[in-house]
Amino acid sequence: MRFYRALLISVLLSLAVTPAFAGSTSLDFVADGDSRFFDLFSDAFAQLDQGYGGNPAADGYFRVSTEGPTPGVGVEADFDAFSPTIFDELGQGPSVFESEDGWIDIGAIVWDDATGDVTTLVLDFQEFVAFDDTALNFQPNQYLGYQTILSNVSGTVYETAGTIEGIFLAADVTFSYRGGAVEYAGTILFQGDRFALFVADDPVYGFNPYRIAWDVEGVVANVPEPRAGIAIALLAGAALTKRRPRLA
Repeated sequence: MRFYRALLISVLLSLAVTPAFAGSTSLDFVADGDSRFFDLFSDAFAQLDQGYGGNPAADGYFRVSTEGPTPGVGVEADFDAFSPTIFDELGQGPSVFESEDGWIDIGAIVWDDATGDVTTLVLDFQEFVAFDDTALNFQPNQYLGYQTILSNVSGTVYETAGTIEGIFLAADVTFSYRGGAVEYAGTILFQGDRFALFVADDPVYGFNPYRIAWDVEGVVANVPEPRAGIAIALLAGAALTKRRPRLA
């Protein structure tokens, strides 16, 4: 699966070398330790920096209800306020974040060199977050994974002398399971050298809503931390009206 994603990124970047003077780069993420995946149908969550049963490579699961009220469907403030301290172990201790915090070649971005406007964004989260950890991923004898679909991509890449100073971008995200039979909608934002993914939805699977959520933030490793003056200027020019990632 990594081969096909790498091939897609390679093709995308090669297409950027055209008379349109497009800029491009592959994308590597370093996720924050408190990045989480929730299987709320099962009252469970995983956290990247929490070992399970003495195994630091395992990320969960832990019981949501032990930590307090269950976050509301799509209520981002509830997920932001979710601050676990007990980590009541639940289940068998899967490695939900298979690559831990280093998400190499998760995607690619292409932009117009003249304006900085982003023209193409490709991301694929399935290998890095919960590829085979819910009932949706599995059917007898095989794991299905899920597809990352991006739409309404709008943003700008800021460069100085060929060096990326920051990415300011918003896009809608859909995680699609079982050929589109079950889909989860949310957003991803880029701000400077940071990214924030928030997807929390409750589509019906079988006879009941199947609530799962991705609440992940971190650093875009390809982008250096903006210098103070540039960061202020970029923030002043970035009209992101959705959630802003926390700036380190």
